[in-house]
Order: sequence, then structure tokens, then C-alpha cells
Amino acid sequence: MNFDANPAYENLKYGFYDEIYNTVRAIDTNHIVIFEEFMDWNVATNRPERAGWTNYMFDKHPYDMPNRLSWDAQKNLANTTVSTMSAIQNQWNVPLIVGEFCLYYFSDIWDDFLSDLNKNHISWANWNYKVRGTIYESGGGNWGYYNTWDGSDPDLMHDTDAEIEAIWAATKTSEHYQVNTPHINIVSARADGSTNYPYVALDRSPWTVTASSSSLLPYNPVSYMIDGKSTTRWSTGTAQTEGQFVLVDFGQQENFDKIVLEHDGNDYPGSYQVEISQDGINFTQVALNNIHIGFGPKMVLLPSIPQTARYVKISLTGPHTINNWWSICELNILWRNVNG
Repeated sequence: MNFDANPAYENLKYGFYDEIYNTVRAIDTNHIVIFEEFMDWNVATNRPERAGWTNYMFDKHPYDMPNRLSWDAQKNLANTTVSTMSAIQNQWNVPLIVGEFCLYYFSDIWDDFLSDLNKNHISWANWNYKVRGTIYESGGGNWGYYNTWDGSDPDLMHDTDAEIEAIWAATKTSEHYQVNTPHINIVSARADGSTNYPYVALDRSPWTVTASSSSLLPYNPVSYMIDGKSTTRWSTGTAQTEGQFVLVDFGQQENFDKIVLEHDGNDYPGSYQVEISQDGINFTQVALNNIHIGFGPKMVLLPSIPQTARYVKISLTGPHTINNWWSICELNILWRNVNG
């Protein structure tokens, strides 16, 4: 049943909200009342001002779970959420908040989303402090400040109260979770209401790109990954193994803080590292994903901080779990335009 296209459902929902509002106001006339706007806004024809509500706001929980590996789908979700909520907030003159959401593995989209919410005066909250799973598991452990729990679950059906209490008491954040520093940094940067600057792609025309191997030359040369065509690709032609690499020589020192790899089908890395160099000989690691499962055909590799270098090297640190080749249709490297 499509609730979003059913006005009768919308009337039922707001009738229920009326009861909640009146019950709360019977005992509390001071605090703000927050309602979740499920499923969506598009048939909310009977808006709440009809009931004389005051001091309230709506909360939205945007997700695109089926497309958790798609950068494009998550970016579209973020953009659509902001544009729709901004229009609703202006039309209804009601404050809105995003109180629960997950954009999975795409840290650049997280930052853009929070920045755009701030820009449109839409409130938000990062809703989860600790998450049991890793940032790469299907539940989206990247939404927590701490994740990757190594504790044991209590048996709620058979353990005694004392046993359950002892298990949970021993699960201390600092000892049993990994700190999700990149996510903490993004949320902290936008918590003051600030906004970011747009990304600008570096000019690829001066680049020299080499790779550890290329398959079926001249049909898959490295030049295909910077030719501006998503229909061409460079490929290793063999299963992913540790040490396979792509090396970019900018021709001069460049500032950058974002690397975008667009892959062919499932031929994306299972694990990788990003290194930089000033001379092409001595390299320093600036990013690492050593999970061996990969996270989608459009991958964004973010160094821990903005970098300045002449050379960028992307190397595989192990095989992919499904033993795919590594292919790249497009490689772009970007920086934040601090001049707007």
C-alpha cells in the first residue's frame, strides 16, 4: 500500500497526532512537541495549523537503504531531502529537524548534507553515539561516533539479571569500540552551523598516469580513466592482489582533499591505501581501507586532512572477497574552493 498517495491515511495520521498533541498539552504547555513526518510530505493537505497547534516541529528520517552502495543514490537522497524540507519549512512556517539518517560510507555526502541543512536553517542531530557494527556493514555503522563493538551479547532469554548486568557493565566505550574519527570530525565541523565550500576538480590535462598493469592493450590503457568518458575503462585484467596500483603525477604540486574513482560494475577495490609523494620515490600514507569488501562502484577516498603533493598513489592492500578485476572508468581528484 502506498501511504504517500493516500489522503485517508494522512487524515488518520494527523488525527492520531491531534490526540498526542492534546494529551501532552493537557499536562505541559511549555515544551516543544516534535512529530515525525512519516511517510512523506507530498499529501499532507490537512496541515496541523487547522488544530491550533503551537510550539511544535516536524522531524524527518531520510534513508535509501536498498541503494546503500550507490554514491549517486545517497547524494540524490541528501539533495532531495534538503530541497523538499526547505520548501515545506517556508510554506508551512514550521521548524523542521532531521533527527535520524544515514548516508552510509560516503563522508563527503555527510559533510555536504549537514552544510546544506545549515545553509537552509534546518535543524539536525547525529542520532547515534555508539554502533555495534563496522562502518562497512549493511546496517550502516558509520552513523555512530564509536563503532565496531567487540563485546559479547548477553542471552536475554536465559542469563540472570546479574549476568546481563555484568556483561553490559564490562562494555566500556574506550575499551570495546573503535573511535570513528572521520565522522566525529565532520559532525563537529558543522555543529556550529557553518557551511562548506564547493569542490573543484583539478585539471587533468597535465597529468601523467601509470599503473602496475593494464589488460588487453591497446583496449584498456590508463589514459581511459581520465578521458572524460564513463564508457571506457582501464583494467588490470587479473584478479585483485596486494600491490596493484595507479600512480598520478600532477606535473606540479597541487592541493587536494578528495579522490573519486568510478568503476565498471563490481570491479571496485576491496581494500586500498592512498599515498602521496613530493618526489615520486618517498611516499606517505594518508588514507586506508583495509576491510577487503569494498563499498560500491563510485568510491570517494578522503585523506584525513587536505594534502599538498605532486604524486598520488592508490594501491590495493589485498584481494576483493569476490575476486574481481580492478577497473577504473573515471578518476578525478578535487579540492575545496575556499574562495566560493
